[in-house]
Amino acid sequence: MKEHSINKKVGNREKLQEKGFLKMISDHLPPIVLKNSSFYSSLELALERADLWLSPGRYLTTSLILSTPPPILFSILFYILFLHGAGSSLYTAFLVFIPLSFFVTLYLFLSYPYYRASTRAKEISKNLEQSYIFISALANGDVPLNIIFRKLSQDRAFGEVRREAEKIVRLTEDGGMDIYAAMNIASRTSPSVEWRNFLQGAVNTAISGSRLKPYFLEKVDNFHERMRLSIKGNGDAVSLFSEVYVAIGVAFPLFLAIILGVMSVISAPISRSTQFILLLFSFFIEPVITASFILIISSLNKEVGIE
Repeated sequence: MKEHSINKKVGNREKLQEKGFLKMISDHLPPIVLKNSSFYSSLELALERADLWLSPGRYLTTSLILSTPPPILFSILFYILFLHGAGSSLYTAFLVFIPLSFFVTLYLFLSYPYYRASTRAKEISKNLEQSYIFISALANGDVPLNIIFRKLSQDRAFGEVRREAEKIVRLTEDGGMDIYAAMNIASRTSPSVEWRNFLQGAVNTAISGSRLKPYFLEKVDNFHERMRLSIKGNGDAVSLFSEVYVAIGVAFPLFLAIILGVMSVISAPISRSTQFILLLFSFFIEPVITASFILIISSLNKEVGIE
C-alpha cells in the first residue's frame, strides 16, 4: 500500500503554503537538506508526529532565519566592548560565542519537533485506556470504523488521541481514502508506539479477514494487564527509592550527627572541622539528598511506561 504524507492531504487544517521570501530560500537550500536526504525525511516525520503543519523546507528555513539574531546581538556587543577597549580575553570569548550562539539556537529549533513528538506520545499514553474502551464498546455495537473515529475525534476528553483520530477522519472524509489506508498512514505518523501498534494491528486483522470486535476486546484486556504490571513495577521502584532515602537521607545523617556530637563532648571544645561537617550536612548535603529524592519520586509517579 502506497503511503502518503498526511501533510500532503487536503483537510480542515491544510499545510501552510510557502510563499515569497521563505519559499525562495527553501527552494535554494543546499543539497544536503533536500528531499533525497535522510535528514529531510527524518525532520518531515518528526514534524508530522509533532502535529506541526509545516513542510521540512519551510521549518528549516524559519529555523535558520530565527537563529541569526543571537550572533548579531553578540556581534553588536563585541563591537561596543571593542570601542571601549575591553581586554583581549573578552575578545576571544565573544569570538567563540558568536558562532556558538547560532549553532546552539539552530540545534534547539531543530530539536523542538522531536521534543514535541515525545511529549505528545506521553499525552497519548495517558488517554489510551479510555480510548480503547470507547472503541471496543462502539465496535461491540457494530458501529462502522469511520463513525468510531469520527466520534473519537469529536470528544475532547480523549486529549491527544482525539487529534490522532482527526488525522484518520481528514484522510477518509476530506481526502477520500479508504478507512484502512487512512489508519495505516495515521499509524506511521503517530508519535506513540502503542497507538501505532494498535492501528497497524487493526489493519492487519481486517486485511486477514478476521473480525475486529475480538481484536479490540483482546487489546483492551492486554492493555489492562500491561498497565497493571507497569504500575506494579513503578510501585516497586518507589518502594526501593524510599528505603534508600531512609537509609542515606535520614538514618546516616542522624547517626553522623550523634557520633560527632558525642565526640565533641568528649574532646571539648568542639573542633572547627566537626562544626564544618555538621553545618555542611545540615545546610547542603541533607537538602540536596531530600530534593533529589523528591524529584525522582515525582518523576516515577508521573510516568508509567507501557511502550
